[in-house]
Parts: sequence; structure tokens; C-alpha cells
Amino acid sequence: MKRIAIRITKAITLLVIAMSICLTLVSCGGSASTPTATPISESSTSPEYEVSSQLVTPTPLMDKEIIEVQTAEFEVTTLTANPDTLTVGETTDISVDITNISEIEGTYTATLTIDNDQLESKDIVVGAGDTQQVSFTYSPVSAGTYNLELGELTTSLNALEPTLSGPAEVTITRNQTTTDFPDTIGFTLEGTSVLSVTKISLEYGTSKRSLVSEVSRVEPDYAIGNKIKASWIWQMKETGSLPPGTSIWWRWRITDVNDRLYTTPRQTMLFEDTRFNWKVESREDMDLYYHDRDSSFGQELTDGIEEKLTRIELDVDIPEDRKIQIFVYADTDEFQSAVLFLQEWTGGVAFTQYNIIVYGIRPDQLDWGKRTLAHEITHILVEEATFGPFGDLPTWLNEGLAEYAEGEMSEHYKDVLATAIINDELISVTSLCSGFPANPDKATLAYTQSSSLVTYLVETYGWEKMRGLLEIFKDGSTYDNALEEVYSFNIKGLEDEWKAYIGAI
Repeated sequence: MKRIAIRITKAITLLVIAMSICLTLVSCGGSASTPTATPISESSTSPEYEVSSQLVTPTPLMDKEIIEVQTAEFEVTTLTANPDTLTVGETTDISVDITNISEIEGTYTATLTIDNDQLESKDIVVGAGDTQQVSFTYSPVSAGTYNLELGELTTSLNALEPTLSGPAEVTITRNQTTTDFPDTIGFTLEGTSVLSVTKISLEYGTSKRSLVSEVSRVEPDYAIGNKIKASWIWQMKETGSLPPGTSIWWRWRITDVNDRLYTTPRQTMLFEDTRFNWKVESREDMDLYYHDRDSSFGQELTDGIEEKLTRIELDVDIPEDRKIQIFVYADTDEFQSAVLFLQEWTGGVAFTQYNIIVYGIRPDQLDWGKRTLAHEITHILVEEATFGPFGDLPTWLNEGLAEYAEGEMSEHYKDVLATAIINDELISVTSLCSGFPANPDKATLAYTQSSSLVTYLVETYGWEKMRGLLEIFKDGSTYDNALEEVYSFNIKGLEDEWKAYIGAI
């Protein structure tokens, strides 16, 4: 019994194993075998069984289902950089809109490239039909234009050099002037700049007296870059003559690529006639320069000038910074070589706005020199007395006062005046209010009449009224109104009284 039980147990075990194999094959979709038991030996009291399997084609448990997997679709729009122009080192925000145009939620990978280099990738989950924005930040490290790409979209970003504070970084190696008296003054500038220079200009001016600051500006030729090299020549024949002794100031203005400005310190120079070795005779209100004469020449000339000026009672003080300068050349030809655009008959000239007088005087002309220099200094005194926005004097008054300073009317002037009276050739006072004729004879008559007119006013009405007349002109007045306010007659009335005074009526 025990033996039979063991054999039955083995058979059951084998049967279980076979069924397991069969079930496994069915579950895997393969062939299944139906186990059979064949007796091992017929002689056995309790037969042993051998398990075998035969492959068969199973009937499917169920038909296969084909499953379609759906994926989300996206639309990428509006790639922007804000700001799209910035300075190197600053940060811009780069954004793009992602829209899910499908009916299921999905994930989009946004990859930003800058100049073909991948900057960053971001995954974003977008619901069906929704739009979300993806943002990046970027800070350029060098100046230039950058190309931004995301998907099929592109845009650009401009990075500028940083704007530095303060003035342009400039080193000046040469800043000087050269003169060719009386024709030109040359200005030269050389140096270097840390950043490229985009503009160079020269500002300059003179010691000319003016109610407003007068600044001239020119832009000479120069090359754009880090090297500074500029020059300009002031042509006096184009702008007008400057007297010797004129103080001139100048400065350069340099602008770099960042629009930073560097201004050189203001410098001054004297426009000097270096053809001669000048000596100087100094007094309280004047310095007299001369050359190739001994010191007695300068002393005598200066003493004579001061004596003649006692005739002019204008009560004008010359400020220290406007001390009168007198340049005495050896003769008229030498004088005319120092001043441009003179009439042929001119022996001297006063640049009243500069307080500079230029004359040619020979040693044998000392008496004439004293008279003429007193004449020119009076022009400066009158300019000081009437300086202002309205100080427009009639020419006869200005020249007449200067003639009066010379002293008593010369015999030559007396003859000229007498001849004009006899020939009825006197110039009207109205005509004498403007410039004098270029013709030498007519010019002499104009000076003679002006001297006689002022002599009449001073000797008839005195210096107090004359000073009052100058004050009214300084404050602004027409010629007729000024005369009427002080003397109770207009220009026509003055002419009638004066003609009676000289016996021309």
C-alpha cells in the first residue's frame, strides 16, 4: 500500500507539472499540449506512468485590440527680447509664447540658441487649448548684434559698449600756436584717446571788449580713431586784422565714441610782431612800445601825450586790465605792414575795442606824434565813456573830440576850412554823422569840420554839457534827440549855429 501511495503521488505531481506547462503556453499565445499518461510496464501491479505532450494550435481566448496613442501639437509665437538694445553687462528678458493646439495636455521643450550656441532648454506642460509663456534671461559680455532662435522663430539683440561717466580719457602731447604776423595764427593739437574720437573742434577768442562773450568755433580736418591730430590756420585776411599785442585764448573740445567730452584747459597767447626788438615806456594808464630808438624818444613822446590829454575833461578811468598799449613803428610804411586793410593815407589807427594804438612815427616827427597819439588815446577814452549797447556816436563827434585833444587847430586845417567856406564846399553835418570819404582831400575837410564843430560846442557850452551828451548817447538816443535834450537844437540847428560861428553864413 505504501508503494502504491508513493506511485500515485508521483503521478499526481507529474500531472500538475504538465498542466502548468500547458497553462503557460496558452497565456503566452503559443501552442498547448494535452498531456497523456502511458503505462511504463504492463507487468507492474501498480503501473507507472510517463507524461508526454503533443503540440496543438490553441483557439484564441479573445481577438486583439489595436490602440492608437495620441501626442499633443504646439504652436510657437512671439519671440521677443526686452530690451532689444542694451549695454554690455546689462540683462535682457527673452520670452516666447507656447500654444497647445491639440485636445490633450502635453509637454513642450523650448530650446533657446544665441548665435547658434544653445543657451538653455526648458520643459513646459501646456493644457489642451492653453497658451503659456516661457522666459529666459541673457546678459551679453561684448558689444555687437546677437541672433536669437527658438523653434522656427528668430529675433536680434543689440549690445552697446558701456557708457562711461566723466570726461573722455585723453592724453595731449602737443597743444601750441605759431604766428606769422600780421597774416596768420596756426593752432596744432596732438595726442591719444582711450576710445575712438568722433569729433574735434577748436574754440577761440580775443581780448576784444564786448557786451557778450564772443566765442568762435571751427572744426578742422581730423581722422576718426584713437590718434588725435588736428590743426587749423586763422587767416587774418579773411576775418580782419588784429593789432600787435592782442591777447588770444583758445581751447580744444574732443568727443569720443561714447559721446564723452574732453576740453583742454583754456590757454592764452599774444599776437606779437616779432620782427622787432621792442622797448617799453610805462606810465599809469599806458605802455608805449618802440624799437631802434634810445630811451629819450619814448620818454619825450609819452610826456607830450600826457600833456595834451589834459585838454580832454571826460573823467574816464582806464581799468588796470585794459591798460592802453601804444606800438610806435619807425615810419608809415613799417606801420602799414603791420595792419591790414588800411587806407593809403592812414598814418595810425586806434583799435578802441582792444585799447591798442598802432602808429608810424619818425624821430623828426615827434611833435606830430604827440598830437596824433593824443588823438588816438582820446578815441579810447570816448569808447570807455560811452561803452554800452546803445553807444553809437556820430563820426563828427568822435573824431572832433580826438582832434580837439591834439591842441589848437593847425594852420593847415584853418586854410582847408577857409577854402571850403569860400568855395561853398562844406560837407553837411548830417553827412558827417557817418563814415568819412576815402578821398584824401575830402577826408581832410571832414576831420577839419569835425574839429571845428566840437571846438564850437566845448568853448560855447562847456565840458559839462559835452559829458552829458556822451552819457545820453551811451543810454541810447537818436542824434537829433540827444542834441535837443542837451543843447535845445537838432543837427540842422547845430549846423546853422556852427556856420554862423565860423562865418560861413
